[in-house]
Amino acid sequence: MRRVATPLALAIVTAVAAVLLLLAAFDVQRWNEGIAEDDVRFGTSPGAADLWQPATLLPGDPVRRLLGLADDIRYRDAVQSFFASHPREPAFQHPELEAARVDAQVELRAAAEAETNLERRSELINLLGALSTAVAPRQEQQRRVESLDAAAAFFTEAVRLDRTNQDAMFNLEVVLRRLQDEPRSFESPGGRLPRDEASMGGLRDAGSGY
Repeated sequence: MRRVATPLALAIVTAVAAVLLLLAAFDVQRWNEGIAEDDVRFGTSPGAADLWQPATLLPGDPVRRLLGLADDIRYRDAVQSFFASHPREPAFQHPELEAARVDAQVELRAAAEAETNLERRSELINLLGALSTAVAPRQEQQRRVESLDAAAAFFTEAVRLDRTNQDAMFNLEVVLRRLQDEPRSFESPGGRLPRDEASMGGLRDAGSGY
């Protein structure tokens, strides 16, 4: 019986392994096609809730781990959270956007800290800067300048990480011009206060130092 059982057991194990490999191959294809298709779909429907979630067959989706897709999906989810916060829309007209922007900041920061690809990290930090500028127009002067300062710091870091990031370069130029237009002192309960000198770094007239 042992001589008969051993070949039978091996045959069963081999058959199961073959099925698992077949399912894994199917899941690899679904992931490859799903990411490519959903990247295109994101361009037209950035708010779609089922992006980058292909239907796979193996329990626990081990193929995702084997392919090392965690960082790719984290990056895409963070970018999607930025668009979900509708940074171009005034939050005072849509109060729910405040919470969406806080969520987007959390996701973008986490993704940027974990990202090892410098180009993608630069893109994520650039989006953090864009969120900082989104809240600035409706703020009182001192907080508006603080938000613009934070945006300038994000854009500067994005450019440092990737010198080819044209979006970050353009955004940095715009936010520096906006800071240049801000008054150099604040109204406060105790009178007028000078702007933080750090916020003027690189913005003062030529010959005035930094």
